Amino acid sequence: MKKETIIIFGAHSDDEILAAGGTIKKYSLEGKKIISVTFHTGGASLPWLKEELVIKERIKETRKIHKMVGVSKTIHLEVPEFRRKKESEKNEAIKKVRDLIKEYKPSKVFCHSKFDIHQDHRFVNKVVLKAVKEAGYKGEVYTFDVWNPANILDIIKKQRPKLCVDITNTFKIKLKAIEAYKSQKLYTYQLLPSVHYNARLTAGKLNSKFAECFEKIQ
Repeated sequence: MKKETIIIFGAHSDDEILAAGGTIKKYSLEGKKIISVTFHTGGASLPWLKEELVIKERIKETRKIHKMVGVSKTIHLEVPEFRRKKESEKNEAIKKVRDLIKEYKPSKVFCHSKFDIHQDHRFVNKVVLKAVKEAGYKGEVYTFDVWNPANILDIIKKQRPKLCVDITNTFKIKLKAIEAYKSQKLYTYQLLPSVHYNARLTAGKLNSKFAECFEKIQ
């Protein structure tokens, strides 16, 4: 029997862990094939270091962390971070995503929310949703927040369909995975309070201890 496949699209290598690390681990334990697709190499995240060294370290970290949470395959699209408009105009990023969806035929697709305040994250949202449409994809599509710590737009989103996943048994693994991103601790540590807060807040919808919630787009 063919494994159920799920693709998670993130702007940077730590985004999917911050937003969906518990869900990824839970799905992997259930025997699902998880494919993580990262748009940007993240070489510009530490401007005081040489970009090639940062990229090398981030790829090394990602490989280790993805093994920890059960990601089956890691794909780096290597879309340049400071050429978002140019890439979009060329449709290069859209074509790459469309081809991946057609190749792997996932049951679920996850990507960033259009409400995220980070411009790279909104770019990923636009590209993925465009690719989904062009691919004629009929599966489920969900979005997640990373840099929307307080869910300030939840008033707008709360009436929309959601997928809430009980991650009580995988939340500790998620935290360990976040902490393993040593190169990104200046950013990830800022988000740890909101990771805890949102996991507990969302858990109330499931009567559990910790949970992750995603907006259903399709």
